[in-house]
Amino acid sequence: MPHETSRPSPLAEEILDKVEDRIRQALDEFHLTAFHIRPTCLWQRGFPEKAKDTIVISTYDTDNTAWKEVAQLVFDIVEERAGPAGLQFRVEIRNPQRMYCDQSEIVRSGTPALRTFLRIEPYVEAQVQKSCPTHWTSIAYHNRHPKNQEADVTATVIIFVKPGSIHFWSLVEEEVRTEIASVSLIDDITVNVEILPGFITPTIDEGTKPRFLDLTSLPESPRNGASISPRLDGRSAGTLGPVVFYQANGETRKTKCFLTCYHVIESGDPQGRMTNKSEGIGLDGKEITQHIIINYPAMYDARHTWKILTAELAAGRDPNSINSTTLQRLDRLAGADGGIGSVKYASGHRINENDRRPDWALVALNSPGPGDTMENKPAPKTAIDPDFLEGLHHRYNATSDDVITSIAKTFKRDVVVKIGRSSGTTIGEISEMRRKMQWGGGVMSHEIEAKSIASGKEFARPGDSGSMVYNLGLEWVGMVFAADTFAELGFLTPAHDIMDDIQAKTGGTISLV
Repeated sequence: MPHETSRPSPLAEEILDKVEDRIRQALDEFHLTAFHIRPTCLWQRGFPEKAKDTIVISTYDTDNTAWKEVAQLVFDIVEERAGPAGLQFRVEIRNPQRMYCDQSEIVRSGTPALRTFLRIEPYVEAQVQKSCPTHWTSIAYHNRHPKNQEADVTATVIIFVKPGSIHFWSLVEEEVRTEIASVSLIDDITVNVEILPGFITPTIDEGTKPRFLDLTSLPESPRNGASISPRLDGRSAGTLGPVVFYQANGETRKTKCFLTCYHVIESGDPQGRMTNKSEGIGLDGKEITQHIIINYPAMYDARHTWKILTAELAAGRDPNSINSTTLQRLDRLAGADGGIGSVKYASGHRINENDRRPDWALVALNSPGPGDTMENKPAPKTAIDPDFLEGLHHRYNATSDDVITSIAKTFKRDVVVKIGRSSGTTIGEISEMRRKMQWGGGVMSHEIEAKSIASGKEFARPGDSGSMVYNLGLEWVGMVFAADTFAELGFLTPAHDIMDDIQAKTGGTISLV
């Protein structure tokens, strides 16, 4: 846990239909009562390459003494048919009421948890670095509770480590607990310590799930949240973020651009990738040797859509000429020689004076071109999943006529909205505590977390890198650059951090269109 599921293969469903009676007989022999036996495609969140058809046996029994033996017996029954058919699968027995599925909640201002976390933070981080310097990936400070039991909340330090890591984890946990106990605290609260597998991943969709594009997601003039990628990259996709004007120092002319993340565009210059990562692109007056052309939509998504639509047309399926019209638009956008624009400046990856890692790219839009009419449009209230609007129906009233033109000074305690290529429009809350990140090579930073307010639904997914984030007042507050693959969290770079970094490294300024 947490895990992801999708529909199993038709073969898995067919085999289970044929052997389910035998499986139930086997369960009866061991006095195991199953209320549900079903096939599903299952994988640990963050590892889609490990997805496999799984026979899931759900029970409320609590005596698991014979479960391993039962699972092996069920496996043997299924294998008789699955083996000759070439189907690889797993068998899992679970009691959903006893499974570990604690959930995290954000830390709010003025609470005992926040005061305590701020006090113990330097001690925890020093001890983690001492106890397991190469294994940990991030350190989070959350309020935790069992699923559907929000009243039973415990302040918790979560040490995320590389999945599969082997270490003396019980000792590490005890050392961190001892260090916390040695700190003098104002509030008398219990602080738990958990060590969980997990890592932070830049939210770029790379080789996992291309997106099908229809006419609604493929307008002639791209919108915030549109699918983009470097022209040279056909295996990944990111998100078109805020639309801005860039004004160079001492000049009156403004260039229309859009922002996305550096890691979205870095594959567009394979030869200069290492240099760009450490030095950025075009920063501090350095000449750009390789112009990175950006395509809308991403080639990754365009090829996937083209394949599906051509097959539909070949089969004679073209309702109201929608498929042929979509293909024509796709061909026209993909055929633009200069793409939608090219990278003017990009941050690379380094740590700034705010102890955060800049991750931005400024893409100059071609004109004339499809970007000429682009504006920053919030998602209309009617287009948002109702699960994200619970409790916000009277606070979020954006319509299709609204435009985001102002920038927030801060977003502490804010509810924020993001528009992404993969997960669309989602809403989350900002935590007062920052996540300590370890990026490798000794590079560490503290980053801002946003927690999805819809239970069970992620704030950001792969492909959402570059997503524009705004508050309920329709002010731009930041940009998504990463996600917690084991929680419903996204990580944001504040708008003012991006603006300040651009000015410091290029001499110019940006403003919203």
